[in-house]
Amino acid sequence: MKRKMLKRTLHFALALLFVVTAMLAMVPTDVAMAATVHKLAAFTLEADYNSYLSPGETFDFTLTLTNKDREGEDNPKLTITSMSLNKGAVISVEDDDDRYSIIPDENEDDDDRYSIIPDENVVGPGQRVRILDAYSLQFVGNQGNNKFAITIYYEFEDGRRGETTVDYTISVADDESYEANPYKPSLQASVAENASVTAGQYSGLNITLKNISGAATAKNITFTPVYETGSPFIHVTVNGTSIREIRPRGVDVIKLSVNTDKFVKPGYYPFKFQLTFTNAWGQDFTSEHTLYINVVNNKQDARLIVRTSSADNVTAEAGKSFSVPVYVVNAGNYFAKDITITVKGLSQDTFMLSSGSSRFSFDQISGGSHQKFTLNLLAAKGLKTASYPLSFKVEYTTESGEKVSEEQEIWIPVTGSGDAVNALEILNVGTSMSTVTPSDIFDVSVTIKNNGNTQTEQIKVSADGTDALLPVTQNLFIVSKLGPNESRTLNFRFQPSPDAKRGSVPIVIKVESVDGSGNNAMISQAVSVFVDAEGGESDPNKNVPKIIVESYAYEPRQVKAGEQFTLHMSFQNTHSSKTIRNIKGSFNVEEKSNETGNVFTPVDSSNTFFIDEIRPKGTYDWTLNLYTIPDAQSKTYTVILSFAYEDEQGNPYTEQEIIGIPVYQPSRFEMSEFMLPSEAYMGDPIYLNFSIYNMGKTDLYNVKMYVEGDFAADPMSTYFGNFTPGYSEWCEINLIPMQPGMGKGKIVVEYETTSGELMTYEKEFALNVLEAPSFDPGFPVDGGFPMEPGMEEGESGGFIGSVWFFVIIGVVVVGVVVTVILVVRKRRKNKEIEF
Repeated sequence: MKRKMLKRTLHFALALLFVVTAMLAMVPTDVAMAATVHKLAAFTLEADYNSYLSPGETFDFTLTLTNKDREGEDNPKLTITSMSLNKGAVISVEDDDDRYSIIPDENEDDDDRYSIIPDENVVGPGQRVRILDAYSLQFVGNQGNNKFAITIYYEFEDGRRGETTVDYTISVADDESYEANPYKPSLQASVAENASVTAGQYSGLNITLKNISGAATAKNITFTPVYETGSPFIHVTVNGTSIREIRPRGVDVIKLSVNTDKFVKPGYYPFKFQLTFTNAWGQDFTSEHTLYINVVNNKQDARLIVRTSSADNVTAEAGKSFSVPVYVVNAGNYFAKDITITVKGLSQDTFMLSSGSSRFSFDQISGGSHQKFTLNLLAAKGLKTASYPLSFKVEYTTESGEKVSEEQEIWIPVTGSGDAVNALEILNVGTSMSTVTPSDIFDVSVTIKNNGNTQTEQIKVSADGTDALLPVTQNLFIVSKLGPNESRTLNFRFQPSPDAKRGSVPIVIKVESVDGSGNNAMISQAVSVFVDAEGGESDPNKNVPKIIVESYAYEPRQVKAGEQFTLHMSFQNTHSSKTIRNIKGSFNVEEKSNETGNVFTPVDSSNTFFIDEIRPKGTYDWTLNLYTIPDAQSKTYTVILSFAYEDEQGNPYTEQEIIGIPVYQPSRFEMSEFMLPSEAYMGDPIYLNFSIYNMGKTDLYNVKMYVEGDFAADPMSTYFGNFTPGYSEWCEINLIPMQPGMGKGKIVVEYETTSGELMTYEKEFALNVLEAPSFDPGFPVDGGFPMEPGMEEGESGGFIGSVWFFVIIGVVVVGVVVTVILVVRKRRKNKEIEF
């Protein structure tokens, strides 16, 4: 009986010990315990897409989700909280911005993903739902990069949540580029649909560059314009800094300033340029690009028109003298010079000079202004009532250098000698457009009036625009009747002939009536329009030979301050038939240094040069060695090339061309020696003192310093801002060794140069770190117990409920059990002895 009691007591003690141990195991040791996120795969995904693609090919990706677990049991309702595409070998090409967005680069894992908005995000128990329908993707990888992944973040109605990532593979149909060079970046250039530049001035133009390569980063990207003959883009410079790098599938923008020929006609023109860049392994690449840029030109070169004014009410009577005020109007925006107006076709049968000259000259007429002269004429006696032309030969030179020679007409109404005054009158003749092109359709309106006392019948009104103007509507109207003092307005429509020559074209309006006796009475009046066309035979004497900079390059490719470089240039005569001779050129830089003068100085030569001749469409190559001053700033300097030359007839001309040469000013950052002890104890702070300097001749921007290595630091990083040349900064850092042994670290300084290049300066240090002296403080002298971390004295729940409370209880219980066992054994032994 006593044995059974002893056994029961022992079992009870062991059970009690087990309970105490379990209680101790359940005691929380971390106050901020994080919730667990389970990664589940408790449903089925079905993908539908073309898995056999060529690089660059686009395809539709469809994803269907079935809400069943692996055993086929229905799950509770599932909600897709978000989806992402881990780009890999594909990129999103969705046009709908509501379906995707690029995840912000908040950490290193997020910059290679697209956030996708699912078409359906709620799937009921057991349902099969298409969560992504025909999502547009593009394969930008190759044979070595042909995988992509879809990640789905979800939550069940019962509270379970998680994420599932599924990988997909593409079989490459054709990938010659991969075998040739799988590490070549591929840059794609584009401009906005509404991008345009304005002729005659510098305009901003943004070019978007996209690296469509799936694996290779493009670095150190340099833009070089390509100047071609006939191109309206005469000078292009890069604004700001160049692009340091574009990562795979990344995008960046080049900001340009473009100057365009002010005389170019509006329209789209090819804009050509080259991009030079390297990959991450330093391999050089060059790509050529052509974009079509809209050139807007609301201004026109000089265009002279000879006309009269309706306010002067010019009329003539047969056999009498009369005066004609004539206006020479410049309908263009730029000046015309060397102007000569000659009256032609004077004869005894029409008009003769009554006094004065038939030739008039003007030095210059500015755009939008006019000059006036007066003709004194005599009308021939035999003229009948009608309008008669007066012809002029107009000669001038435009601001662009084009020589113009053309004939124009004005019309003079004449009342015939002895003719009966006709009751019909032409009140007004007008046009809807004064200047027309071959594509324009314009109106001519005519107002006629019956000034008689009786009704006039069967009136024929016609409009004749010669062969240069084609009627769009009928050019003959019959007015059946026109009462006394009644007027009628008629409208004609014309369009210039495709082969119409440039110049003024008259439109003759004839009004003819038939009286009751059958006698005809006719009056006429004319109005002119200016046809702005290039039809007819071209006159090579009109074109002025021009010299341009066809191309230029410099060696080395990076022009550094304080060093020499070689400038190679090619000049071209753009004329198709004229040779230019005795060409004198000069080289000048407008911007100078305050300290040392000209930025570029010729070496062993002058900044002027001479060329005997350049034949039509020919070129001449010129090479010049230049030295860049040491204090030149990092930027692109504008170089002006001035030319003075003659054509075959000895006519003098001048021309200017502009090129840009970027200069790089090397930076020079220095750091003083470190002041450190030879050894330190782990965990004990030490001070690191040093100075940093800008010893170069250019500013340093966004200077930042931080510590790397086996040490904690206070501060870990410091931002200084900008350093001007000669600036210095004293630095003091508190270092804390984190592990024993030879501790190594380094101070890293990052900064940007004036060209935007990110530079890094590093300096290492080492320190022998010793183990900290160890000691055992034991329990507190007052007999108390250590408090839990974060628990202060006097806080509620201090000792009772702590870990030490349960440990002591366990020890007491074990002690009681052992005592009971010993007492029982002792009594048993005593009884056995007594027996």
